[in-house]
Amino acid sequence: MKSQSPQLSQQRRSGLSGNGRATSAHWRGFTTTELLIVLVIVGVLAFIAIPRLDIPSLKVAPVAEQIAAEIRYAQNLAMTRSAAHSFTVGGGSYSISNAGGGVPLSNGEGAGSYEDVTVDAVTVTFSPRFGRPDGGSSIAVSAGSSVATIVVEGETGYVYIVE
Repeated sequence: MKSQSPQLSQQRRSGLSGNGRATSAHWRGFTTTELLIVLVIVGVLAFIAIPRLDIPSLKVAPVAEQIAAEIRYAQNLAMTRSAAHSFTVGGGSYSISNAGGGVPLSNGEGAGSYEDVTVDAVTVTFSPRFGRPDGGSSIAVSAGSSVATIVVEGETGYVYIVE
């Protein structure tokens, strides 16, 4: 019977070959193929699950931002065209019109598409001088328990969102 050197038997027990590298029998980890399969499965599950998430707070903020931008646009039109302009929102749509003629100038892309979002019906008229509104206004945009309020300051016409 051959006797093994203590150094050689120690290397075999530790999984090291003579050059100090681990032998393939003792490698631990995942192959690239296994990792790719897991990533594909996670991707498919995410693709299916994410659209099913119906989170009301994710709907409120974009609608409030769009309406606030349109209010600012109406204010800008009043100042640049030297004519009073009105912004009207309600019933899932909004419009900007020349307050004197009542002709709608713009109806935003999101008009009629505010599903599951409630928007207060409000009309704000901006004077041509400094874009000052006819009074302070607030517009509540809500879905579920999430509420964002668009505030138009009466004295300055400053428009901001409170969430």
